[in-house]
Amino acid sequence: MEHIPTSQVAIPIGELIAVSGANGSMGSHICNQLLSLGYPVRGIVRSKERSAWLVNYLTNNYRAGLFELAEVPDMTIPGACDEAIAGAAGVIHVAADTSLELDPEVVVPRIIATTMGIAESAAKSLTCKRFVYTSSSSAVSEPEPGVRRTLTPATFNDEVIRLAYSKGLPGGIVGGHTVYAAGKTRAEQELWNWYHETSPQMVLNVVIPSPCFGAVLSPEKQGYSAANRVLKMLWDGDSSDDVANALIAQWFCDVKDVSTLHVGALLLDQVKSERLFAYAARCTINDILGIFRNLSPGKTFRGNVVDVKPDLTDVPNKTSSEVLEVLGLARWTTLQECLALLVKQWSELAV
Repeated sequence: MEHIPTSQVAIPIGELIAVSGANGSMGSHICNQLLSLGYPVRGIVRSKERSAWLVNYLTNNYRAGLFELAEVPDMTIPGACDEAIAGAAGVIHVAADTSLELDPEVVVPRIIATTMGIAESAAKSLTCKRFVYTSSSSAVSEPEPGVRRTLTPATFNDEVIRLAYSKGLPGGIVGGHTVYAAGKTRAEQELWNWYHETSPQMVLNVVIPSPCFGAVLSPEKQGYSAANRVLKMLWDGDSSDDVANALIAQWFCDVKDVSTLHVGALLLDQVKSERLFAYAARCTINDILGIFRNLSPGKTFRGNVVDVKPDLTDVPNKTSSEVLEVLGLARWTTLQECLALLVKQWSELAV
């Protein structure tokens, strides 16, 4: 990534970048990559005290003063991020509501308010040139193993919105994910509508991660993402239908690749008004189990799932691959490479 052609860089090295959700798995990787390129970064978090470890971690790797924290306890309040992004040439909004609450009347407006609040703060600032939003594959579609279909940059998961507000909303984690997906869908739709209607003086790009696996910066200080937590349950020997169904067949991506895609969406001048699909490759639960068995031969895992239908979805990830190539990544990280780093972290924590 250190060899980005100067002629293609929209934000010169040395200009400040603000990243919300900086203490999370993806947000911290994004901060780390930006710092490695020479950009000062301001991480937006709900609590400076709980995120102090991140300052210490990044300061140990980069020059003191390049990274700082800004505290915004409630991003749903209009103008809450004005001060946090003041002076920033670029903003990456990663922070997400992962409460998995079941009330769409509460969760969906909250996700929209957070997204639109920071976007409007960026638009009215005098310095912000580019804004990147972290969406979700759930805002596009849910996996449908065995079904041939084609997603496009115009595809949105309108069905999940109907389900979230219906009497048929499931309970538990499945229902919570449904409400979350509805919120991410509506928030991204609102963001694009606002952008086209108001034409702010900044470029908007959206990154759409498929289920995102991979190691975190600091396993001692950070929790794992929802996708990684489900993987960990499988690695720990869980044989429940819930875990199997969550991993049965889908596209995936590595957290470092997705983070690099965010950096490209922010910095590359030619990338404008894009929905960048972070879909690396297809996988099934049996692929994952096979890799786990090879990486941890002394552990016992559930048996393979019988008659798994593969994900047959065609996705528009060509532009994303091209962005990664410009940043020095010739290919996406494989499932084997991704899981190897994750299993290494889990094994070290278990010692």
